[in-house]
Amino acid sequence: MNDARRQVISDYLQAHDTHYQGKYRFKCGYHSGDGEYKCIYYLVDVTMRELTIFVDVHVNQTCKVDFSVDLNEEEREAITVNVLQKILLKSGYDSALHWSLYDKYLDLSSDERYQLLPVDYLDIFGYIRYHRGINQKSIDAFYDVLMPALGWMLEKKNYATYLETMCLILNDIAYVHEWDLSMETYVSSEYQYHLYYIRGILKTFYARFEDFYNADSDLCEQLVVILCENPRFALHVLVNYLRKVLHHSDEQDEMMQRLEKRYTVYDMSERRSWTYNMIFSYLFYMYIGDDDSFRGVIREVLRKVMSNCLRYVNHDLDIALGNALVGTMGYEILLEIFSEDYNTFLFTVFPIDTFPNNLQINVRDQLVEAILFFSARMDNEKYKQSSFEQILNINRLLIFNFRDWYNS
Repeated sequence: MNDARRQVISDYLQAHDTHYQGKYRFKCGYHSGDGEYKCIYYLVDVTMRELTIFVDVHVNQTCKVDFSVDLNEEEREAITVNVLQKILLKSGYDSALHWSLYDKYLDLSSDERYQLLPVDYLDIFGYIRYHRGINQKSIDAFYDVLMPALGWMLEKKNYATYLETMCLILNDIAYVHEWDLSMETYVSSEYQYHLYYIRGILKTFYARFEDFYNADSDLCEQLVVILCENPRFALHVLVNYLRKVLHHSDEQDEMMQRLEKRYTVYDMSERRSWTYNMIFSYLFYMYIGDDDSFRGVIREVLRKVMSNCLRYVNHDLDIALGNALVGTMGYEILLEIFSEDYNTFLFTVFPIDTFPNNLQINVRDQLVEAILFFSARMDNEKYKQSSFEQILNINRLLIFNFRDWYNS
């Protein structure tokens, strides 16, 4: 984009400073012509139906935005400002692929494809999603392009290009949008289609961290910050494998020091304050080998999983994360949580019959202790109703899971 068009966008944004938070969210988009861009925005209604709007942007001497459906002025303005901000941000990156060549480039074999610049891969990504939808097949098609390119970057030691490419991609896919339904919340995301590939990319990043850090320490920090700022995405990516590739070095020490200036680390004595960054704490305690504090962070992650299962109507990804963490840390960590909280919803998310047989007796004994605890609180009018409900829940769990013992 030339300077004149950038100035047109800047002038428009300055003249249309709005604080209205529109209902629609950006889904994908790409550079489709000379000063032209095609984008998709969407919302999820109370019936969990996705409503899509196609947005065409034309930037010449003025900014003109066309919508595929009629919207009120506030929504039009909110989308226009949002999409122009995205276009202006991308225009700051150099590009090597002309907008007319996306199809031709995708038709080339991996051996024929030439090296592009970071923002070109983001445009190809947007082009594929716009025309093929967001699904596993279309995401696989994108990585058929990206993964060989990343391999070439490593071979040529273009570490900064690798990092810049991944920062652009991660920023584009890490989103989580929440939609209020009548009684619950629906959450939409696309990162679940990327997990296999991003895990492999981050394994490479941490295995060769010193090379990346010495090439561009700021981009390394930016990549990790994206993870820290998007915990739901990051936890699904980082679970289970990172301990094998996160190793000590002077460069890693420097990175941890830089992150400590940004974030507060988890402190077991103050866990209820929620002022710490979960992902930085996860990485920090894994790195320094503080197993007790790391285990404390995992307990907090599992509490977050339980909270999400209550909050979100579509919580399959949260349950999968919880099961993966329990599989790694052991079911004993669930007993640690229950002994601290006496929250019986834990056994809804992680049913008692999934516990190892040798631990089920421990579960039973802790349930009995919890009954005694809530019984003692029944004399307090403030806790009487909630304690009564918990006692009923615990009795139900005991009858259902330990019927013979209970009847005896």
